[in-house]
Amino acid sequence: MRVMGLRLDTELTLTDKLAYVPVDAVTMEQARAQALKERPDLKAQQEREANARLAASATKMERLPTVAAFGDYGAIGPGFDNALPTRTYGISLRVPVFDGGRRDARRAESASQYRSEKVRTVI
Repeated sequence: MRVMGLRLDTELTLTDKLAYVPVDAVTMEQARAQALKERPDLKAQQEREANARLAASATKMERLPTVAAFGDYGAIGPGFDNALPTRTYGISLRVPVFDGGRRDARRAESASQYRSEKVRTVI
């Protein structure tokens, strides 16, 4: 009564009767599957594992050469009538040769983080 803010000497009349309502029977496998599907902490851990896997994959790919293309078109000069067109374009190729072992250290660290997250995810 105190929770509802009523006085303790207030008369209380119940209008409904308490009745038994049977619940559908659930097997142990169904209950486990539902519990695993609805756990927010497990979903968050699976996300962390996926992010660590992507980071490990990205550090492996740092060894690959990269190609980039760029371009620019514009105009130079006074006014719109006398403007001369300008163009700049090109291709860039980057080939990683030597970085003093820094890339290997990052790759080992990200692989270790992925293994750590994978172990935490095991149910």
